[in-house]
Amino acid sequence: MGVRGKGKLGKKMEKALRRWVHFVDKYCHERWHSDQDNPYWHNERGSVGLLAAAIWSTGGLALEEHPAEVTKGRKPRPVRLDLWCCLNGVDCAFEAKQKSIRLSPRTTPAQVRERLQATLKTAVGNTKKKPGYGRRAGVVFALPEILGTRRREPEETGRLLRVFVEGATKCDTSFAAWCFQPKGRCTWSYWPRKRRTDYYFWPGVAVLGRALRRQ
Repeated sequence: MGVRGKGKLGKKMEKALRRWVHFVDKYCHERWHSDQDNPYWHNERGSVGLLAAAIWSTGGLALEEHPAEVTKGRKPRPVRLDLWCCLNGVDCAFEAKQKSIRLSPRTTPAQVRERLQATLKTAVGNTKKKPGYGRRAGVVFALPEILGTRRREPEETGRLLRVFVEGATKCDTSFAAWCFQPKGRCTWSYWPRKRRTDYYFWPGVAVLGRALRRQ
């Protein structure tokens, strides 16, 4: 696991991100034996909810799908923010994206960075279309995806995750955190459109955030 923050928003988020890592681990540990489940491979909304819970647990306030209005011309138009939060008295609106990053022996940190930067750019761009609530930021939940066979986790998982983290931490971010599960406790899924021996493993998740520069 790891947590990084820089700038005013990044420093305010560090405590919540440590709780986010704890919640991811707790969910995976408690659900593994009964359902081999994890919180991050479902959808974006589930990932946003876990981040909101982490913010609440550190004394902040957070609401998902927060209603708001933007004025275009003379007519206001209703919109929703993926996540609104208040940290130490500072309001912030987040727009979120979830992205799977397929890793192979040929994947390089530069390729990981390029894919994540593109998704982060989209998330940050979406914040410009929403009303300002103190600060605005784009957030990406990134899922490393590794091909294995016959429900067996590949031996090179550790090396591929190091490539993933190196690429992710080179992105232009205000904050970042990542959390991976122990070997042998990876969620897997059969991919029926490919060969019957193909199984994909999701060993963990990272969250990257970039604050919109004040206009």
